[in-house]
Amino acid sequence: MAKKSTKSNRRKSSKSSGKPSRRPTKASKGPRKGQSAKGKPKAPKAAPKFKSPFPRDPRNSFREGSAYALTFDALAHAGEDGITRQDLVAAVAKVTRKDLKHAAYDVAVLLSARENGERHQSCRPGFWVERINDHLKLHVTAPSTETK
Repeated sequence: MAKKSTKSNRRKSSKSSGKPSRRPTKASKGPRKGQSAKGKPKAPKAAPKFKSPFPRDPRNSFREGSAYALTFDALAHAGEDGITRQDLVAAVAKVTRKDLKHAAYDVAVLLSARENGERHQSCRPGFWVERINDHLKLHVTAPSTETK
């Protein structure tokens, strides 16, 4: 006859079976990844993506350090004389470390701003670009007081 299993027969031996324990692990007392010691999520660093050789124009409404902001600053830095499109694309490509093709895409968004208000959806209002052949000149409009 076979023995019935009892509690005394099911005791664990002191030898390890090599299998992981089934006991749940205790939670770490330290902060989780992405959180500070007080449990609040860490705020992302607000460092600009690109460092510009052009001074930041106070009328620039684009996020500081973005390629659009650098393009706006380059246009504003050109002053009343303006700048050629080729020179603008080259300046933006150098600062953003993009090739000429991709820098031209960023420039095209800002150059889409027309005097009548038409523009690319990523191009913020408040300015327009005058084109005389291949020469570009920035015109900043007064901020509107319209409410939508």
